[in-house]
Amino acid sequence: MPHLLDRPHHDGSSLYVAAGEQRLGERVRIRLWVPAGYGETRVWVRALRDGSPLRLLARLESEDAHQRWYVADLPLDNPVMRYRWMVVHPGGY
Repeated sequence: MPHLLDRPHHDGSSLYVAAGEQRLGERVRIRLWVPAGYGETRVWVRALRDGSPLRLLARLESEDAHQRWYVADLPLDNPVMRYRWMVVHPGGY
């Protein structure tokens, strides 16, 4: 049975979303945790910006033998920003 720690993870906690008060027009840093050996080839963030699709390529922030952390700076164009991570790997995304 797959375990939660076998898959990439992101939640709204301060470990994954920069703490503090952000204002419209600024960017907020968001992070994704990926277990080592997951096999990802690219990591993207998808969101809507003024009703148009926005896709940001995440960059590798750090890695070790057990994990990798990806980061992206999401522009805050609306008071509530919905976004989704897209992790591309050999089996799909």
